[in-house]
Amino acid sequence: DYTFFCPRLEGMTQRFLLITTILFYSHLAISEVKPRNFQTTRLMQSGGAGVGSLLLNEATVLNPATSAFFTTSTVYYQKDKVELNDKESGRGYNFDDGTNEFVNITDTSAALKGAFSYLYQNEEFGKRKWLALSGASPITKTSSLGITYRYIDEESNIRDEKFSQVVVGLIINQSENLTIGFTYVDPTIVESHYSHYTAGIHYSFNEFISILADAGSGDMQNSDKSSFTKYALQLNPFENTFLRYGRFHDKFENLEGFGYGISWVGPKFSIDFAIKKSKSVNPEGDQLLEDETLSETSFGISGIF
Repeated sequence: DYTFFCPRLEGMTQRFLLITTILFYSHLAISEVKPRNFQTTRLMQSGGAGVGSLLLNEATVLNPATSAFFTTSTVYYQKDKVELNDKESGRGYNFDDGTNEFVNITDTSAALKGAFSYLYQNEEFGKRKWLALSGASPITKTSSLGITYRYIDEESNIRDEKFSQVVVGLIINQSENLTIGFTYVDPTIVESHYSHYTAGIHYSFNEFISILADAGSGDMQNSDKSSFTKYALQLNPFENTFLRYGRFHDKFENLEGFGYGISWVGPKFSIDFAIKKSKSVNPEGDQLLEDETLSETSFGISGIF
């Protein structure tokens, strides 16, 4: 009996320890997954690139300095849907579809131009609400400085509380064809998981073709560890119509993929539509497994005054 019982008991013990270890480390990996940085429809079209672009509805989302170069004001509404494609059988839990809603009001009538926005972000790895206020002012004839203050209420494995976040932005209108931008999200590092810096350019070859490129990192000491690159092509084939396609490789959010879409800009309103596809750079223990894809569709509409 002794020689029969011990090997059996030993095998059961080993299986128990193996299962416990897998569950333990899986929990640790998932616990570090953070809610993704929110992007407007316009940014999804270009794979997230745009820090060096003159964008109006993105003042509280990307670079707050851009508002200083506009004379029009807007009211903008956006709604997104986030779905998981090609779900793997090895996934140990259901991946809930996500929805985002975003409202932005930009006022450029005052000396200090800026924007106010409200965000409701409800995705698999966190819920987030924010009230954000940005302001921008010229510092030279060709450059401006801006700052955004966000009051955030978050429920995630990274942070489950209310906190504040600051974004500093700079835009240099180098020439008629070239603009250069820089942003630093959370420079005081209130939350290290979200703090990062980005530099970007927007170059127009002519009135029909432009390129965008962004690069940055979430780690000043070891920039390659959480670096990211984003680049896009913008075409203007017809009057008031823009086509965009962008790609991104982002170690900071552990996602890579592409986005594309179309925008129409009229005298009194504009419409944006985008589709974005993402997969994990390193799928081990992250929100997406190896063959899974995150699919987003986004629609935005603006009133222009």
